[in-house]
Amino acid sequence: MNGTDEGVSAWITINFLTGSLKTPGGSSVGMLDLGGGSTQIAFLPRVEGTLQASPPGYLTALRMFNRTYKLYSY
Repeated sequence: MNGTDEGVSAWITINFLTGSLKTPGGSSVGMLDLGGGSTQIAFLPRVEGTLQASPPGYLTALRMFNRTYKLYSY
């Protein structure tokens, strides 16, 4: 699994466990995974400028529970 997928999976896990995915449009939490040889960060950008300024490959569209999430993951 590459780092982007690892970050997305961790974001889904933490937001599912905190109940953040139950309410459409509700708040979510970002996550940092500080592992042995790598670090992942994943969050749901709230500012359109973040989406536009993100380097190619750092944004991932994820469809889940009839909603599309645009995650920043690196």
